[in-house]
Amino acid sequence: MTGILMDTYTTIRSGLMGLSSGSPEPAAGSPKDVAVSAVAPAAAGEPQRGLSGKKICCACPDTRKARDACTVTAVGDPESVCRQVIEAHNACLRADGFQV
Repeated sequence: MTGILMDTYTTIRSGLMGLSSGSPEPAAGSPKDVAVSAVAPAAAGEPQRGLSGKKICCACPDTRKARDACTVTAVGDPESVCRQVIEAHNACLRADGFQV
């Protein structure tokens, strides 16, 4: 019984990951052959990284902290009250190569 389950698991996993033994070679000009810039969309499962090499959650920590503090303590609509702080953080992210 274990052998059948293992074979089924391997077949499903191979099919999902594109690792089947009968898979054709990638065509010329496939994404594997194209050079990737520092801000190109990441492959499935890999986080996008900016020019600094950081993920978007770790980029621009100073402006992120100021933005978060402003939005948490804002009286009224945080988007209008903290507009300058939010734009400063977005500008920092854009400077690092992220599209925000």
